[in-house]
Amino acid sequence: MMSQQSVQLDPLNSPHPVPWNWVMAMVTEIAPGAPAKQHYYRSQSLLSDDRRYAAYSRIQMQVQPDFWHSNVNSILFLENLETGDLQAITPTSPLADNPFLSSGSDLAGKISIVIPVSWSESGDRLLARVFESLFCSDVASDYALIVDQTANRISTIAPTCVQ
Repeated sequence: MMSQQSVQLDPLNSPHPVPWNWVMAMVTEIAPGAPAKQHYYRSQSLLSDDRRYAAYSRIQMQVQPDFWHSNVNSILFLENLETGDLQAITPTSPLADNPFLSSGSDLAGKISIVIPVSWSESGDRLLARVFESLFCSDVASDYALIVDQTANRISTIAPTCVQ
């Protein structure tokens, strides 16, 4: 199910909002005592200036009857529009649901959303926002994810006070 409202709210008032309206709509949709439900959201594609690449996110939400146990995670996709090659990028930030990391993977109530923000003028680097939080808490932070296609490198830039 995909829904989009005209004004996007953002938990940190970012000028690059995550689909928070959708997250809140999914949380309020489940009835008490109902079984857990899986929902998916696909962000709009962000095209590079040269129109060779598109970046978009797939956000997955496992909604639990006790919504504070729900989990939100996401994957960033980079698509080469000329060749059709598709690269999936999973953030490695503290709450991201990365199958290769054990840290934080079993934490209930986690939110980790990555969304594309901007391409470099030359189209070789992508900036993405990673928003992380826990349901029913004041724990929230942003990270910058930089995908450098020329160097074949992905970097995460985080605030220094985040543990």
